[in-house]
Amino acid sequence: MSKFRWHEAQDEIVVQDQAAIAVFRNVHGGITVRQASQFGASDDHWVCFRPEHAIAIAYAILDNAELPVDLVERTERGFVDVPRPDHRNAPEHDERDCEDARLALPPPESDSEAKASSPDLFASKTAS
Repeated sequence: MSKFRWHEAQDEIVVQDQAAIAVFRNVHGGITVRQASQFGASDDHWVCFRPEHAIAIAYAILDNAELPVDLVERTERGFVDVPRPDHRNAPEHDERDCEDARLALPPPESDSEAKASSPDLFASKTAS
């Protein structure tokens, strides 16, 4: 049996190194997406947003990943498609909006606190 050499096996590698990513509700009621630091960096990277923007962000991620997936909402009578937001009618914003959002939704104070408060928000289905 020959020895496996990672640096010579680029065609066989199907998943490159990836920093861990967590998604949770923070102590201020916002949603936090946090990525673990890598390569000796001392700080994690994180993005916070208000829950009402979760669907627009999820669809933007799915669209950029070019995945044929739609979101669905679970109801008493089954599942209903969640419509894609229309970004063409989004209100204008300026730098103050970003500053307000950053100040209003800081990351949680501890990882255990964050994990304890992360709800399962929505399901997905593969487009037919």
